[in-house]
Amino acid sequence: MLTSINVPQFDGLPHDAETSSDVPFSLVPLIATAMDQTEKQIELLLKELKPDIVFFDFQYWLPNLTQKLGIKSLQYWIASPFSISYSWNGPRKSQGKGLTVDELKKPPSGYPDSYIKLHQHELKFLSSTRKLVFGSGLYLYDRLHIGTSLADAIGYKGCREIEGPYADYLGSVYGKPSLLSALKPPNGFDSIEEALPEGFNERVKGKGIVYGSWIQQQLILEHPSVGCFITHCGAASITEGLVNTCQLVLLPRLGSDHIMNARMMSRNLKVGVAVEKGDEDGLFTKESVCKAVKIVMDDKNEVGREV
Repeated sequence: MLTSINVPQFDGLPHDAETSSDVPFSLVPLIATAMDQTEKQIELLLKELKPDIVFFDFQYWLPNLTQKLGIKSLQYWIASPFSISYSWNGPRKSQGKGLTVDELKKPPSGYPDSYIKLHQHELKFLSSTRKLVFGSGLYLYDRLHIGTSLADAIGYKGCREIEGPYADYLGSVYGKPSLLSALKPPNGFDSIEEALPEGFNERVKGKGIVYGSWIQQQLILEHPSVGCFITHCGAASITEGLVNTCQLVLLPRLGSDHIMNARMMSRNLKVGVAVEKGDEDGLFTKESVCKAVKIVMDDKNEVGREV
């Protein structure tokens, strides 16, 4: 059964925008602000529906509401335990302050992997996300940390076989059980196609396909003609790549879990090869992409055989 709620409209939010998929990333904080104003509606619905458990993401106020009504709540993260436990968990408390690049160089106390090393441009990005105001004047970190601290359980996109130690670590940090369970257009564009250089589709016609909408990626990856998967390292894409026979080339976009997923797959699990990037600027070249593809596809290459 689907139940509707009325998401308030205000200046800056496009008409009829109700979810993060309706707006570019720059406007997602406005969606969070609008959802914060639905608390009374949600309370009335919960009293009427009487569910056993409520899943939520950015609504940090929801656990207080469910506790009053005798309902369980689960904070769901779309990222992996490996990445969340490095940059977002309790030991790295914000309390209105960000973390410096130097502070983020070191894993938090008790982190299962004490030898992880991040590039300078990745550290700068992670530091900037800690200072992001994400609706109602609240930092994104504090919004997620408060919700996770108050929830009855935590859900992630991951699996125990790969990330068991990190899920257990987060469970110990927050003192609660853990539940383990495509690329969007670039900023400033409404679609993948719009972001392509002029004439690109004509140049690759007959050689490849650019498809900007949702597709059945797992069906494509399991096709025998696909030998290599260059992935942006989202948790879902990584999982779909692992369950198929194609080789993995890791080219993470600047997202906290994408960066960490690439480290885990290339260094810890050794199931893929990361594309070389500049340490300071994070830039990569067509030659560095080609080099990574050649490594994983060459049966005579020692690294290629290992992954």
